[in-house]
Amino acid sequence: MGIEVPEEGEITNGDLNYRDLIKYIDDGSIHIPEFQREFVWNEQKILDLLDSIYKNYPIGSLIFWVTNEDFTYSAPIGDGESSSSTLKYRFFVIDGQQRLKSLYYAAKSEELEMQGGEKEIDVVFDLEEEKFILEGDIRDRKKSMYSVPGVKSDDMLMQVLEGVENNSLDDVQENLDLGDSPLDGFLSSLVDINILSETEEDYELTPDGEHALENRDYQYVANILVNQTKFIKETLEIIQENPGITRNGAKPEFQEIYGGSSSTAYHEFGKRCKWLRPLQLIRKEDGGYYITDSGEAILDDIQQTEKEIESRFIPLEQILVDQSDLDFEYLSKFSEERREKLNHLRKVFHDYDFSIILANKADWEAVCDIFERINTKGQTLTVVDLMIAKTWSGQEFNLRDELAKFKDEIGEDLPDITILQAVSLNIAGRCRRQDILGLDSEEVKEEWEDVIESIKKSIDFLDNNLSLPTLDLLPYPAQVVPLSRFFYLMGNKEPSQEQKQKLIRWFWKSAISNRFDSAVASKLEEDGQSMEEIVKEEPVEFKYSYIQRTAEDIIDQNYSLRNAFVKTIICLFASQNPANPVNNAPVSHDNFSKYKQTEMHHIFPRNYLRTQGVEDEMINSIANIMFLPANINKSSDFSDSPQEYLNEIDNPQLEDALETHLIPNLDESGLMENNYDRFLNYRAQQILNKLEEVTGEEDISGGARALSPETPFTNEMNIRELVRKSDSYLYWFDKYFTRKGLEYIIQEIDTDDIDEVRILTGTPQTDHNLRADFERFKEELEEKGINAEMRVISGDTAAEIHDRWLISENHAYNIPSINTIGRGQYAEITEAASRPPFEEWWNKGNDILEDWNEVQRIIN
Repeated sequence: MGIEVPEEGEITNGDLNYRDLIKYIDDGSIHIPEFQREFVWNEQKILDLLDSIYKNYPIGSLIFWVTNEDFTYSAPIGDGESSSSTLKYRFFVIDGQQRLKSLYYAAKSEELEMQGGEKEIDVVFDLEEEKFILEGDIRDRKKSMYSVPGVKSDDMLMQVLEGVENNSLDDVQENLDLGDSPLDGFLSSLVDINILSETEEDYELTPDGEHALENRDYQYVANILVNQTKFIKETLEIIQENPGITRNGAKPEFQEIYGGSSSTAYHEFGKRCKWLRPLQLIRKEDGGYYITDSGEAILDDIQQTEKEIESRFIPLEQILVDQSDLDFEYLSKFSEERREKLNHLRKVFHDYDFSIILANKADWEAVCDIFERINTKGQTLTVVDLMIAKTWSGQEFNLRDELAKFKDEIGEDLPDITILQAVSLNIAGRCRRQDILGLDSEEVKEEWEDVIESIKKSIDFLDNNLSLPTLDLLPYPAQVVPLSRFFYLMGNKEPSQEQKQKLIRWFWKSAISNRFDSAVASKLEEDGQSMEEIVKEEPVEFKYSYIQRTAEDIIDQNYSLRNAFVKTIICLFASQNPANPVNNAPVSHDNFSKYKQTEMHHIFPRNYLRTQGVEDEMINSIANIMFLPANINKSSDFSDSPQEYLNEIDNPQLEDALETHLIPNLDESGLMENNYDRFLNYRAQQILNKLEEVTGEEDISGGARALSPETPFTNEMNIRELVRKSDSYLYWFDKYFTRKGLEYIIQEIDTDDIDEVRILTGTPQTDHNLRADFERFKEELEEKGINAEMRVISGDTAAEIHDRWLISENHAYNIPSINTIGRGQYAEITEAASRPPFEEWWNKGNDILEDWNEVQRIIN
C-alpha cells in the first residue's frame, strides 16, 4: 500500500496503514511546514488517539499538500532526512500534525517536544485492563531523575524537614557546612517524591512530609523513594549480590547501568548509598555495603512487581512489528488468555487504514486557503497560527521566527496575540479576529519593523515613567497595544510633557477599571482612537467605569501575580521608586517576579504573625507587602516583629524610606505597636489615596460608610439596617459566612417584603454545625413563607470573587465580612455602582443540605 499522487491541480483520497505511515515518515517524505503550530497535545490525548484506533473509530483524515518543492523551510516529523535528488514528491502536512507526531513517537517510544518540555512517549498496552497507558505510569518512577543529590549526613533528611517547618533552611545550610553548594537539589528531590510542595515563595511540608517528620519515619520515605526514583532497585541488587561491596568494587557494574565515566559511576553509586543508609535499606561495615532485611523486602516487592509487568504489558512497537519478527521467547511470558488478546490487538492495528487526502496544488495561496478552512474544526488553530500560515514565505519572512526574535530582544514573554493586535490596530485601526486575518500579508511584512519599534517604545515608556521593570507586572498585556498605537502614529518619536501625562493617566485608569478583562478588541479600538487624539494634542477623556474599592477590599487581596488588581497595586509600589529602609538606596525590583519573588517582603513577617495566631490568608494581604532587596529580605534582621527590627535599623532617614513604600507616618501606622489590624487598615487607606491621586478619580472608595473599633454597636447596627431595608429578596455572599449572619437575617428580615433568601459561602468556616444551624434557619423561614437556600463554593472559585456582598431588589452593597464586624475592626460599607453577577456565582455552588457529601469533599 502506498500514496497515489493525484494529477496537478487535483485533490484525491487514499489510505495508509500504520506501518506504511511510519515508513513514509522514516524516509523523510512527510514534513511539517514551519508555519505550522507547535505540538500542543498532552500524553492523555495520545492515549485517547490509540484507544480510538483499538476500538476501530475514525480519527479524521490526514491532509497533505503534494509538491515537488524542496523542504528548505520545514522539519521532518522524525529523524528522516530527504533531498531533491532522492524524492520525486514531498508531502507537507496541512492538517494532522498532532495525530501524526503522536502516532510516530508512540510507535518509536522516542522523546517528543511537548508542552512542559521533552517527554518520552513510551506507550504500552495493558492486557488485563485492555487499555493503553504510559510505561512510566506502571510504577510512576521518575526516569528523568538520573542524578540524586548527595546527602551530607545521616540525619540530613530530618534536618531539612525541620528547617522547612520552622522556616530556617539558611540555618540548616550552615549546620550542614554546605558552603556555596545550595540545598536546591535536595529540596527539588523532596518535591519530586511529594515530601515537600513548592509554593510561590517557599517550600511546605506535604501530609507525607508531616508524617515523616512527626514520626521520624525513615522507612515511610524509603517506600516513596524507591517507588519513584530510578536506579534504587539496581543499587540494591548490586549490594544484595555482592555483600560487603565497596564503592570502588561497584564501579564497573554501576557504570554499565548508569553510563558515563568510571569516576561518575563511583560518585553516583555513592550518592544512592548515602540516601539508602539513613533510610535503613542498607548498612555499612568496614567500608563495605550490606543490604538490610528492610532492603531485602523492598527489593523483593520491586522484583515481583516487574515480573507481573513483563507478563501483562506490551509496548506499542511490539504490536506493530511483522509476525515474522516477533520474539517467541518474549511472547512465552504471556499467559494463553493474554496471548489471545494480544493477537486481536495486533490484527486491529495492522488492518486499520488511515484516511489520507492529497492536494496537488501549485498555487500557495490556494493551499493556504485549504489550511485555513480545514483548521476551523478539530484542534482549532488560533489567530496567531493562521497568520503564521498566511504570511509564511520561507526564508524571506517567517512570522513565528519574527515573534520569537522580538521577544528575545525585549527579554519578555509578551503574548503573540497581543503583538498581532498591535500590528492590526496600527495598520488597519481595528484588531478583532477578522481584522487581523484580513490584513494583507505583504503590508504586514512591510510595516513589521515600524510596529515592532512602536511596541519597544511602549515598553520603554512604561519602564521610564512608571518604573515598570517587567511586563509580568502589567495588569493586562493588552495595555501595550494602545500605547504602541500612539508611538506608531508619532513615527516612534518621544511624547511631549503634556502627552506623557495623558498616557500615564490613561494607564492608571485602564488598570483600576479592569478595562481589558473582557471585550478586549473593541476597547483596544476605542483606546486607539483616544491615542490619535493625544497625538493631535486634542482634549481627551477616559471615562471608564470601575468597581469602587474599600480598604477592606485591599486587605482581602492576597499577593498573587495572577490577579490584575493586585498587579495594579504592585505597579503602584514600583512607581513610587521604593527605597531600602536600611540605607535609603533605591530598591532594584527587576527580579520581583522571578523564582520565589525574593524581593517581595512581608512587612509584618509571616513567622511572627503565625505566632500571633493570624491566618495565612490575612498574612499574605497585599497591604502587608513591600519591595526589599533580596539579601536583606532573607536575613534574620527582618524576621522579628516590626517594632523590633525597625528599632534596630540605624538610619536617620528611615521615615523618608518608608514613605516611598506608602507608609508616610510611622507613628500612625501601627508598626511600632505591632498592631497588625491597625497597620493593614492604615496602609490600605494609603494605597487607596495614591490610586485616587494617580487616576485623578476622587471617589475610588465611593463615599463608604466607615466601621470602627470605637463603635462596635453602631457597626452591627449598620449591617442590621441593610438587612432590614432589603426588599423582595436578600442575597448574601461572604466566603467566611458564620452563624452570626443567620442571626442578623432572622432577627431583622421583613417577612412581609422578602420572598427568598440565598446565602453563598466558601469552605473555611463551613462545617456540620453551620449546616445544622442553617437547616433550622430554613425551617423557620419556610414557616413564614420564605424560601431559604445556602450553597458552598470551592476555595478557588471563592478566591476569584472580590468583596462581600449584600444584594436586594432595591440595593447592592459591598460589606465587610461577618468576622470583621464581630472583631470590631476598621472597615467600610459601600453602595455598589453596578450589581455583581451573583447568579453566575450561585450556579457554581453546591447546596449545603442536598449536596453535603460533595461539600465535604470540597472542604477536605
